[in-house]
Amino acid sequence: MPAAVAIAILSILLFSATTARAEEGRVNVHLGLGAGLLLSDAAVEAVDSAGLDFSLKIDLPLHRFIAPQLGYGLVYLPGQGGAEVGVNMIMAGARVRLLNDERGYLSNIWPKAPKGNAWGNLWVDLGIGYAHAPTVSSGSNWFALEFGLGYEFSLLGPLQIGPYISYRHVFKTSTDASFLAIGVSLSFGYPKRLPKSEPLPRAEPEPEVRPNIRGRPGDADGDGVADTADRCPSTPPEAQVDEHGCESLRGRMLFPGIKWKGDTSDLAPGAIFEIRRVAELLKANPRVLAEIGSHSESSLSVEENLRLSLRRAQVVRDELQRMGVYATQLTVRGYGTSVPVLRDGSKEERRRANERIELRFTLEQSP
Repeated sequence: MPAAVAIAILSILLFSATTARAEEGRVNVHLGLGAGLLLSDAAVEAVDSAGLDFSLKIDLPLHRFIAPQLGYGLVYLPGQGGAEVGVNMIMAGARVRLLNDERGYLSNIWPKAPKGNAWGNLWVDLGIGYAHAPTVSSGSNWFALEFGLGYEFSLLGPLQIGPYISYRHVFKTSTDASFLAIGVSLSFGYPKRLPKSEPLPRAEPEPEVRPNIRGRPGDADGDGVADTADRCPSTPPEAQVDEHGCESLRGRMLFPGIKWKGDTSDLAPGAIFEIRRVAELLKANPRVLAEIGSHSESSLSVEENLRLSLRRAQVVRDELQRMGVYATQLTVRGYGTSVPVLRDGSKEERRRANERIELRFTLEQSP
């Protein structure tokens, strides 16, 4: 009955616990050293009840929270008058990581390694094997069970350290023996599989405010053309315009006011006003075709940057159509990171220069 209750509690823990993989490597070595206590063995006399406990284990994770494990354990109990007991145990089983923090070590011996915090992992060891005690019997080969529980802190990578407690039971022919150990465990994982450090949230720059440098009454955009005759009322004041208040189209034009929220295809505040500027230009020139080219510079992969830039170009196209631009005038293309204008400088400088919406204009050939 007690064994069934223990199995039920352990099963609930396994299925409800957070799965783990953070600071663990492909191969993990665990060392344990502590005090070994003899709980019961009527066949052993003149031996101290306290001694030394040592263990060496190796596991190879096959899943996020469980790893097959092989280990060696030694319980040494000194005695009086030269009497002593040394129980060697070869065990096979598994290490289960019930809880595990995935943010790396608090500190690291490698200068450029990512930093995290001290929280490590809560683990359980289960093992079966055989025990051999030559000082008790030269022919001793007994069946043994092991159960261990410990918590290791991620203080200094690539090592983890923490307290543990283990229980070992040896099934002897005459009377069983049981041992309890309390000590400190040390783990080393190689090679390490540290998660990539998450980038810090990037503060969105405030939308650029264009001063109205001309500011005449009846001239809302300050381009020198009265509102009653202005076909492009969203033209920036610094732009050169024709008699209708519209910019002269060039083969390629940048629209720096079209910005995005982080690594998404959501428009940043103020971007819609720049898109309206593009819409007014195209509606004033209905025979002009425009390719909406989107260039990105995010921390994503090359393929994800291509998909992101294409989605952004499609967002601009949809907004232009909503503002009345003919769908036949527009095509979209995502360039990703393939055409940077700045290759050097800091990450933020490259992002400001390379992340852009660029339109290429051509004249429709058919009337």
